[in-house]
This record gives sequence, structure tokens and C-alpha cells, in this order.
Amino acid sequence: MEDGSAAEERRSVSRLVRAAVSSVRESGAAWYLIDFAWWTQWEMWTEGGASRPGAISNWTLVLSRGDSLELQSGLAWRQHYEVIPGEAWAMLARRYGGGPSIACGV
Repeated sequence: MEDGSAAEERRSVSRLVRAAVSSVRESGAAWYLIDFAWWTQWEMWTEGGASRPGAISNWTLVLSRGDSLELQSGLAWRQHYEVIPGEAWAMLARRYGGGPSIACGV
């Protein structure tokens, strides 16, 4: 990997998550949904137990309605998606590409 090891990547994302959780009371903070299957593969890769995941694919979380996207109904946290802070989403999206980005307020 060009920017360091899988373990370094995991530490970076973990730091971003901890920092965001500690400041969650800030109004207007955006968090992002990420497909749970992708997230799980990424976690296993950073722990040395799987291959590096491909592009992020959040298409299973949304419905296409013409020019707009709507969140699927019936989604469950840590079954269909994980929630990560904007900084972690930006880092992962830069490294892996894919999407779409799904922001939600806290």
C-alpha cells in the first residue's frame, strides 16, 4: 500500500473515530454510512485476515429515484451499515474510491 501498512491504516481510522466520538456534541458534524460487508472486509484486512477490499460500494444502501438517491428502508446498524466520521470517510474514499457517499447528521 502506498501510504503505509494495513495496521497503520487501521490506527489512522481508529484515531479519527475516537476524536469524532469525543466531540460528537458539536452541532453540524456529518457522519457517513458505509456498507457493513465492505467495512467488515476492511477490518479483517487491517488485522491480517483477509485480502485488501476493492472500491467501497454503498449501492446496496440506496434506491435510485431518477436523479436522486434515497436510503433503503429497513436497514439495520451493524447488519447493513456502519457509521463513521466524515474524516474517516474522506480517507477511505480517497484510498479505495467508490461510493456513493451517504452523509447523516448527528
